Amino acid sequence: MSIGSFCYKEDIAKKKGIDVDSVDLTKFFHIRTTLSIPRHREIVEQEMGDFLHRKYPRITMDSVKTIFGAMMDILTRRQQYELLDDSASFSEVRNKKGVSKKDFERVIEEAMLISIPTFEEISRVLSFQEDDKYKASYEYTLILSDAQTKSETFTSLFKKVRAMMKENKRGAEKSLKQYSEELCKKLYSVHPDIELIYNKTYISILIACITISEMSRYCRKDSTFSWV
Repeated sequence: MSIGSFCYKEDIAKKKGIDVDSVDLTKFFHIRTTLSIPRHREIVEQEMGDFLHRKYPRITMDSVKTIFGAMMDILTRRQQYELLDDSASFSEVRNKKGVSKKDFERVIEEAMLISIPTFEEISRVLSFQEDDKYKASYEYTLILSDAQTKSETFTSLFKKVRAMMKENKRGAEKSLKQYSEELCKKLYSVHPDIELIYNKTYISILIACITISEMSRYCRKDSTFSWV
């Protein structure tokens, strides 16, 4: 037995209050990793970014950072759960402290949904005139900032707009600009206070962002879909 193995056995025995000879290291295995103690977060974020860009080529850096932050938060909270008994089953440990594939997919889905397309793409689908582009670009930067901070006000607005879009589908005969204008009027009539904080241009751009994100999500799920 090597000195290292004996030290491991001694540490485990001391922590568990058992005899050193009863510690069986044959059940342990060693995994080599590129992680380092001082740069582990940076390396993990880079690896996750590479993985997400391979899987979703259109994903933005903001979405990557959002996904990484959300996953780190989930992992931290799960690992801090200390109410399990020493005799807890594997399934119980997994449920309380583990992260499933579905958890990861849900985080990606939510982050991609609030992903903000480029202003050029927004401008194209909403057909902004030259005179309107300056104001629209200002509102666009506000949405970028709000989507990054995810304040309660913005999150509430986002949920209301998306719910209204689900209830009022856009007809094929309507342009996105016409649809966003109609939906904006309906939103103001149902929630008058929103108009005090968010103007029509802001709401229209948000509707365009959600529409483009939904289309991108559809493209990812349906490999037969192509942009024309």
